[in-house]
Amino acid sequence: MLANEISSVYWGSNTFKFKSKGRAFLSTMHSTIGIWVIPFYLISCLTGLYWSYDWYSNSLHSLTGVEKQKKMPPKFDENAVLSYTDVQKALDLFNENVKDYEKINIRFTAKNETYTFSYLPTNPTHDMAMNKIELDINTNEVIKHEKFEDKSMAEKLMKSILALHTGEYFGLFGKIIMFTTSLLMSLFTITGLMMYIGRKKKKLKEADKAVV
Repeated sequence: MLANEISSVYWGSNTFKFKSKGRAFLSTMHSTIGIWVIPFYLISCLTGLYWSYDWYSNSLHSLTGVEKQKKMPPKFDENAVLSYTDVQKALDLFNENVKDYEKINIRFTAKNETYTFSYLPTNPTHDMAMNKIELDINTNEVIKHEKFEDKSMAEKLMKSILALHTGEYFGLFGKIIMFTTSLLMSLFTITGLMMYIGRKKKKLKEADKAVV
């Protein structure tokens, strides 16, 4: 009963009223649409802070128990020579172990012995759900193969921060929603400013009447 009453009050107070006019119309539009987009703004803010502040990202990793990857500066060995034969060998080994994928990124060690492929499998959860496989072209062995689907829920969420931020986590519909709610920010600025100006004018009129 209590849940029904709360739901009734919530939905009733957040229904757009087209019959309203003037400042009442602006106020209704500002508050009603604002309530509807709050969940999406919260997702955008809470995920966006991840890249802005180290203390915030560190706290998330501590809470989830997921180890934070250290940012390592790229190393370049001037004596390293990238051999077409070695790359082809790595690609062949990769294709032997991975059958279905949409795109790949490749990294190799200075000695061109170990190749790491980050790849997006066919029909992924989202575009950031990358798998990783590490191959040794000398022994033709798989050193490590990490799949997104095998990770814990906490790891999946931490790997999906960017996808949540952009809405890609929920597919095309999610991207459209996040794009639309971002555009609506201008609506709140305009309606808020119009209501502020309206209140100022009202106060000035009341002050003039009081003087008379």
